Amino acid sequence: MQIKELDTSVRFMIWDLAGQSQFERLWPDYLTDSRAGIIVFDITNQESFDHVKKWYDIIKRVALPNIVLILVGNKVDLNTSRIISTEQALELAKELGIYYMETSAKTNENIDDVFEWIALQIINLNIEEVKDTLFDKQIEEGSKFVISSPQLTILNQYFAKQLDFCIGKSDTKEIIKYLDILKAIGKNKL
Repeated sequence: MQIKELDTSVRFMIWDLAGQSQFERLWPDYLTDSRAGIIVFDITNQESFDHVKKWYDIIKRVALPNIVLILVGNKVDLNTSRIISTEQALELAKELGIYYMETSAKTNENIDDVFEWIALQIINLNIEEVKDTLFDKQIEEGSKFVISSPQLTILNQYFAKQLDFCIGKSDTKEIIKYLDILKAIGKNKL
């Protein structure tokens, strides 16, 4: 999937782990190293919604600690048959601390938005990991730190956005920090 905001691509490997209980024993094998998960329920089916917490608990128990999760209410094309309100779903998502969107697989409504949101979250996590690595190390003047070209591009875009945000807030210390990092990146000293 091409992410326009960052001019980069993200490749997804997707497993549909059917919600039926006979497949539960297979879930840990697929979830262990997953970077993201989509918990989908049918807005016209109370039982489907009632299983969300169980799915969430299983994912949190076996997946990576910083897994990106989103709750998705599907079948909005059947809005007249809706049983689960948007408010109920938003309340549950808030309780679980995850994002919520509504989709229609039939009409393709918001499907791309779900994957774009996940991709941006994963990219942000990767940027944070690179930033943490950079800031955790004492970088001496003139030392070299190898950053791949794609990482460099993403870091540049990230810091430019952070700089725009800081300028809007007039946070001088943050502006100086990001300018120093961008300068070091430009001089290839990181």
